[in-house]
Amino acid sequence: MGFRFYKSFPIGKLLRVNVSKSGLSLGIGPPGLNLNIGRRGLRRTVGIPGSGLSWQDSRSWKSLGAKPNTDPQPGRQAAAVGSGGVLLGVLLFLVLGAWLLLRSPTPPAPEPAIPWTARIDAHPPKPPEVRALARAELHELQRLLNQLGHSAGPPDGLEGPRTRAAVRSFLRQHGLERDEELDTDLLRRVRSVADTHEQARR
Repeated sequence: MGFRFYKSFPIGKLLRVNVSKSGLSLGIGPPGLNLNIGRRGLRRTVGIPGSGLSWQDSRSWKSLGAKPNTDPQPGRQAAAVGSGGVLLGVLLFLVLGAWLLLRSPTPPAPEPAIPWTARIDAHPPKPPEVRALARAELHELQRLLNQLGHSAGPPDGLEGPRTRAAVRSFLRQHGLERDEELDTDLLRRVRSVADTHEQARR
């Protein structure tokens, strides 16, 4: 019982470099259809994967280089074997070189430079300040609420129960969940709804 060694290194989906006791060989083809190029010659294998059925044909380099019905001379046999080894070495060198070239990582593309002004503009603006309404702003709020059908009473700029009732009616009608504070945020919301109604009437 002799020592046997065999190892296959796949290169992509269709190429394999085989290392065995007899030397290096190159396998080409998908499973079930394989062409093996070795130091001794060519071996073709055709089969159905997983079935155990296959057909194999082997040709030595000297038989491929011999003429029909003639026996090649010993010198020509050695030359054929030597040329086969050189051809195999060249093929392995080309395949390994292409494999290493494809495996080398592609350097990432540099990120485009962002102008300094664009970096400054990229910062989101601060939210507007929320504060209690001044008398003139409260006067505007009452006027807009009356226009929208929420009775806030005479627009006198003074806070009263009718104004707060109108604010509650406005918030409930538009599904706004917030407190009833008379502040600038409430005035902005009422202005937005009033502008929308004004544009719809045009």
